[in-house]
Amino acid sequence: SQTQLHHKDVADVVNYVRAVDRGVELLKKMPLCTRLLRQVHAVLLDGVRGTEKNPGELRSSQNWIGPSGCTIATASFVPPNIEDLSNTLQDLERFINEPQVEMDPIVRAALVHYQFETAHPFLDGNGRLGRLLITLMLINDGVLHSCLFYPSFQFKKNRSEYYRQLTSVRERGTYEEWIEFFCNSLLESAKDSVGSLKNLVDLHNRSTATITENLGRTAANGQRLLGILEEHPIVDTAFIAAQLDIGRSTASSLVKSFEELGILRPLDESRQRYRQYGYEEYLSILREDAEPIR
Repeated sequence: SQTQLHHKDVADVVNYVRAVDRGVELLKKMPLCTRLLRQVHAVLLDGVRGTEKNPGELRSSQNWIGPSGCTIATASFVPPNIEDLSNTLQDLERFINEPQVEMDPIVRAALVHYQFETAHPFLDGNGRLGRLLITLMLINDGVLHSCLFYPSFQFKKNRSEYYRQLTSVRERGTYEEWIEFFCNSLLESAKDSVGSLKNLVDLHNRSTATITENLGRTAANGQRLLGILEEHPIVDTAFIAAQLDIGRSTASSLVKSFEELGILRPLDESRQRYRQYGYEEYLSILREDAEPIR
């Protein structure tokens, strides 16, 4: 149903943001390498589409890319076989961490993204992780200090051109055209992110004012809950109670108030117990930048 698809999209977006946060945290402890990407991949696919396809584990069988139902013989692209995959990833790690020549970090990110998508090292989630890798590359190379933008949306908007460019590099070596397309996509993503950040600030100010004006004695807990929602936009009553260190009935009452104010919305109306709630306006802003390509 449309509702189920919406919930899956929300879960994908939340996982995408969680996975970026995990990657940034790991970069403080280890180089940008296959081991790091495996851990990020496990978060990315946790409980969403692809979760049954060995999250965090490199593929141990051949995969291929093409229309639904195609065979390896009719596939539009066949990634490296298992025997060659290890060498491909080692070469990629070397290029990321041992730069032999001075190169603009945006160009390096373009080449790394292309090479990762060509390697296609997991059974599922390669597209999502490959686009997330762009953000990690820019942080790793000092272009970004934190995950301020997500390039997924621009690649989704120009999906057919994105795939055409990748195929063209593989078949004809058109690196310059790919890099130009990549740079333009990142520029548009940066512009989108400036708008999204402004929208998030506006939403925070509106929500803060709404809570202050309407919740009276419970406004202090309400503001604390808002802070939690801005880190965890999908919650349930038990999670809120634990985070705020309050009783379940108090948490339930707070959730009801947030529903009445239009801040929280139940994700599944049919469930009475263990019902989850989403900070819908916040999620819709994130979804604009971070919605993964199906």
